[in-house]
Amino acid sequence: MSGVAVGERVKNIFDCMKKVKQGGDQSDRLRLVVFRVCGKCIDVTETMTNKQCAGKDVYKIVRKHLREKDCCYILYDCHYRTVETSDHEDLVLLTWCHESATIKSKMIYSSSKPALKKALDGIKLDLELTDFSDCRRKEFSSKLGKGEKLISLEGKDCSCPESDSDSNSEDEEEKHKGDHDHEHGHGHGRKQECGKSDDKRQEQAKGYGVNS
Repeated sequence: MSGVAVGERVKNIFDCMKKVKQGGDQSDRLRLVVFRVCGKCIDVTETMTNKQCAGKDVYKIVRKHLREKDCCYILYDCHYRTVETSDHEDLVLLTWCHESATIKSKMIYSSSKPALKKALDGIKLDLELTDFSDCRRKEFSSKLGKGEKLISLEGKDCSCPESDSDSNSEDEEEKHKGDHDHEHGHGHGRKQECGKSDDKRQEQAKGYGVNS
């Protein structure tokens, strides 16, 4: 074990995601939460809701957060359809440790994961990704289905092959747009530094019953 603790916001926001799945205001439903190891604590660094994802391909937004030479955890409210059992809405824990990340980062995220999984009790789907080829929709859907054939992920057909160049060009376009928005104060989601909170984050947290 790494000795890294799991922040209370991680536990609280997970509880909120489980409750919203059972009802409530769907526009405020969390679809994506990014966790990072910040010093000796795993903390929430970004969240996105249905409202913020409106009209966008949610999976592309998730994939945009999987960056080169980086490590992170993502809790993803994933919507998909299978041939055998139709529609699913499941919470999926993604562990991203890019193959070019430092050995130290990989070791920290690997050794910290048991504590995170314990805090996220009840998570059934747990996927580890290390390369952008794992993140193409078809390949990701294959990992997600675990024996069941997926026909769509976030409303998009899973059967069409997607080349690395297609995937990278889409992600680069999203990345450049995100960088431009960030520079001009129009980021897609709510971001914050580990261990810090701002007025917007506090307002959002209150809406989810999370004490920042």
